[in-house]
Amino acid sequence: VDRHMGRTTPSDTRIVSCVIEHRARGERLGAERNGFGMLGTFPKPTAHGGNPWQQTGEKQPMTRQPIDSRFTTGRLSVTSFIGRRHEMAQVKALMSTSRLVTLTGAGGVGKSRMAGEITQQARRAYRDGVGVVELASLTKTASIAPVVAAALDVSDQSQRPALDRLADHLRDKEMLLVLDNCEHLLDEVSVLVNRILGQAPGVRILATSREPVGITGETLYAIPPMSTPAADEPVRVEQLESFE
Repeated sequence: VDRHMGRTTPSDTRIVSCVIEHRARGERLGAERNGFGMLGTFPKPTAHGGNPWQQTGEKQPMTRQPIDSRFTTGRLSVTSFIGRRHEMAQVKALMSTSRLVTLTGAGGVGKSRMAGEITQQARRAYRDGVGVVELASLTKTASIAPVVAAALDVSDQSQRPALDRLADHLRDKEMLLVLDNCEHLLDEVSVLVNRILGQAPGVRILATSREPVGITGETLYAIPPMSTPAADEPVRVEQLESFE
């Protein structure tokens, strides 16, 4: 009776849990088969701006390395990542052709969460790893170059401007730099990104922002809200697979 009336029963709850776990396990296995999971082999990184997502046919056995805390951000990945398979594939395709991809969308739509998942999957696809810099806590008048330099542990402690030291540090690096929550610092971000892309050919940048960074060569990806059933329509358990 409960099911016919659109209400959820305890057995339905158990089935929903199984569906979610099944989807999460399937996505983890899919990531591993694509070379981005925690098991198996990984594609050999390409030199200076090449496509790190492209399979080259030449594989290397994975070696476990200590995880640098600067390259992991717990806030971005404290929960299992479920859904967004289509969007993830599209963003990876854009990153293979553009050195600056900006994830845009309304607040709370999942920009930072998707960037965090890409960070986890891409960490070993780049020779020098992935650097994550969160900008949300900075004020609108803050200078971001010293913040990024500190996050990447730039060893040059001279009196030169922080942006000069950062650009020199990244000149020969092959890495992904993630700039999270840029919307209130767009002027500063655009100057920094322009300098890095112009001086460090092996660096790719993934930004999250409610608005575009606004520089030449930027590729935008607008993240849509996740699909959910209508609030006024009862949903059967077997229909849940069609929603994220």
